[in-house]
Amino acid sequence: MSLMKKFGSALVGMIALAAGSGAPPAVAADIQWRTHLVWIPTRQEVVATQKLAERITARGGDQFAMEVHPGGALGIKDADMLRILPPGNVIQATLFSTNYVARDSPAIAYAFPEGVVKTTDNVAAMLPELERVYADQFDQFGIKALNILVPPDRSMEIYCKTPVNTLEELRKKKMRVWGAFLVDVFAELGVSATVIPQNDLYMALQTGVVDCALFLPGAANTSSIGEVAPHWSTISDYLAPLVLIVSRAAWDKLPSEVQAMVTEESEKMSKELLSEFMSGEYNKEQLEKFNQSGGKELEPFPEADREAFYQAALKVWERNATDGGGNMAANREAILKQLR
Repeated sequence: MSLMKKFGSALVGMIALAAGSGAPPAVAADIQWRTHLVWIPTRQEVVATQKLAERITARGGDQFAMEVHPGGALGIKDADMLRILPPGNVIQATLFSTNYVARDSPAIAYAFPEGVVKTTDNVAAMLPELERVYADQFDQFGIKALNILVPPDRSMEIYCKTPVNTLEELRKKKMRVWGAFLVDVFAELGVSATVIPQNDLYMALQTGVVDCALFLPGAANTSSIGEVAPHWSTISDYLAPLVLIVSRAAWDKLPSEVQAMVTEESEKMSKELLSEFMSGEYNKEQLEKFNQSGGKELEPFPEADREAFYQAALKVWERNATDGGGNMAANREAILKQLR
C-alpha cells in the first residue's frame, strides 16, 4: 500500500471550512486553489506567499487563481499536512516548515533541521541537494515539492525577561523553542526547553511560564515580545528553508500551460527570497527595529557557546538520521558536504 493511500483522506471529514473564517474573497476563475498558512498575516512568510499568489492569479486570468488563508484560518494543523494535502480536495497548496511532520515522516522533518548552519556562505550551493531530497520524500506521499522559499531571517536570538547571553545563565532559565528537534539540542547543552506555539508565546513570557525564548528577528517584531522579553543575544546563524508543496492530484489536473506558469512564478519568488536572505539586510533591519522599540541588545553568546550549540545540533541531527534509517544518513551527508 502506498503512503498516499495509507493516509488518503483520513482527516478530511474532520475539517469544516466554516464561513466567516477570514478567508479572502473568492476570485472568479475556472480553477481555484486554496493555500493554507499557519502564520499570522504580518509574518514575512505570509507576505511572500501572498505576493506569489497575486502574481499567479494575475497571470491565470479566468483560468486559474490562488487564494491564501493565513493564521490557520482553515482549521488545518501542519502536523497533519502529509495526510490532508495529497487528495487536494480541502487545500491544494501550502508553504510550511518541515519540522512539524516528524510523526509521519522523520525523513522530511529532519532533512535539514535548525542550527546546523555554521556559515551562510554555501547556502546557494546546498539548496539543489535539499530540493532533491524533498522532491523524493514528498513524492512518496502524493505531494509535489514545487520549490524551496528561504525566509530572510538569518540569525537566531535568545530573548529573555532579564539579561542572558551565556549557556551557563540559560541553564538557570525556563526556555521556549518551536520544535522537538530544538528541545533535544538544548538538552544536549543542559538547558531545559519546551515547545510553545508562537501564538501562545507572549502570554507564556508575560506570566512566567517561560523566562526566555528562541526566536527570529522578524517574528520577534510581529509578535511584540519585546514588551515582555526585551533582552536579546544572538546564539547562532540560521537558515530555515520552507517548502512550497502542492497536492499531486490537484497538480495533475492543471493544464500544462498553467503548470508551467506556476512553476515559473514560484522559481522567480525563490530566487528573489534567496537574494534577500544572502544580502542580510532584512535581518539587520529587523534587529534594529527591535532595539528601536525598546529592545536591549546584549553581546552575542561567546564563541565557545555558539560552537557548542552548533555541535549539539549536528549531534542530534546525526542521531535522528541514524535512528530513522532508509536514506536519511546518506541524505544528511550529501547536504553537509555542500555546506562545508
